[in-house]
Amino acid sequence: MGFNAIAIVIQDFDAVMNKGVFHGYSLITVLMILNHALSGLAVSMVMKYADNIVKVYSTSVAMLLTAVVSVFLFGFHLSLAFFLGSTVVSVSIYLHSHWEAAEIMMPPTF
Repeated sequence: MGFNAIAIVIQDFDAVMNKGVFHGYSLITVLMILNHALSGLAVSMVMKYADNIVKVYSTSVAMLLTAVVSVFLFGFHLSLAFFLGSTVVSVSIYLHSHWEAAEIMMPPTF
């Protein structure tokens, strides 16, 4: 944040003093900032209460869902590489969750 403040002072000092720091922000811009802030809080909660692999899997599932929604909303065309990657991610998520359940049910070995 310090470097950004220095850059504002050097490059845009007059504009910031006359119009304010948030001049030109639209509703979409504010919503995107809030979205990223809430995403950061969600990631920090996942990292606090779960492990790193859960974060990776949740990011992968979010990308899959975003791609599927983009097909319907924007006419996005999915490639073969996407289908192969989504298959690998789906299988790995299944194996990870199934392995943890199998570990809980296994009796301890001595």
